[in-house]
Amino acid sequence: MPAQAIKIFRFFGILASLFLCRVSLAAEPQVIVTLPEGVLVKVARATRSVDTKVQHQVVGVVTDHKIGFDGLNTDQPYDIDLVLTDGTVLAGAAMRWYTDDDPPKPNAAPMDVDDREAIRALAQDIKDFYNKKDILVLEGNHDHAVALVRLIRDTDFHAAEGDVIWRIELWYFRFHYGGWQKLPQVNRVIRRERFKDAGALEAANKIRWVPALGGIELSRSTPNIKIDLPASALLPIALFATAPSATAPAATAPGVP
Repeated sequence: MPAQAIKIFRFFGILASLFLCRVSLAAEPQVIVTLPEGVLVKVARATRSVDTKVQHQVVGVVTDHKIGFDGLNTDQPYDIDLVLTDGTVLAGAAMRWYTDDDPPKPNAAPMDVDDREAIRALAQDIKDFYNKKDILVLEGNHDHAVALVRLIRDTDFHAAEGDVIWRIELWYFRFHYGGWQKLPQVNRVIRRERFKDAGALEAANKIRWVPALGGIELSRSTPNIKIDLPASALLPIALFATAPSATAPAATAPGVP
C-alpha cells in the first residue's frame, strides 16, 4: 500500500476513534440516581426548582435500580421526584439557605438538642391558622437552620367545611442575640393542596422528602452528578421531636416486593 494511502487511512482511523469516544461520553447521563437493589421506580422526573412560570421538566430513563437524566440546563437547580411502584413518592427538597448574601458562619458549632427544641417550639407552639405543624427535616448549625415543614388544617373553617389544607414549606431560622428567630416573609412554598377528603391527604402524606434529590445543579466544572441513595433515605420520616433528622424508626423500605 502506498505511503500516502497509509497516512490517509490512519487519519480517518483517528477521526473515527475520536467520534466513537465522543459518542461514548455523550451516552453518559448528566445525572444518575442509584437506588438500593429491589426498589422499583415507575416514573422519574427532574423539574427546575427556581421560581419561574415556565418550568423545565425532564423525564428520567429507568434501568433496573438506576435512573438517568439528560437534557438538564446548567447553572439551574432541579428537584428530582421518583414515583415507586407501590405509590410512594421520593421527592427532592433542597435544604439551602434562602440567600447567598448571608452565608452561615464558617466556625459555627453543630446544632445541639437545645437548638432543635428551640426551633421546634417556634414552629409548633405558636398558634395560627394551621392546627397541625410538623418539622419533617431540619438541617443547619448553631448559626443558621432550614426546616422542611408540613402544615395541615383539617378542622372546619369559615371558607369551607370538610376541606383539608395541606402545605409543604421551607422555613429559615437564625440564632440572634442569644436566641433563635424565625425569619419573616422568606419562607418558600414547595407544595400546596386543598383536599376534599382524608384519603387524598393520606396519599399526599406518602411523599418521602429526600434532601439529596433536591437542588441538583450542573455546571461546566461539574457536568455529571451521581447520587447513591441509601436504604435509610426510603424509610418513613419520623415526626420531629429533639432527635437528629437522620434518626428514623426501623421499617421496610418502600418499593421492595
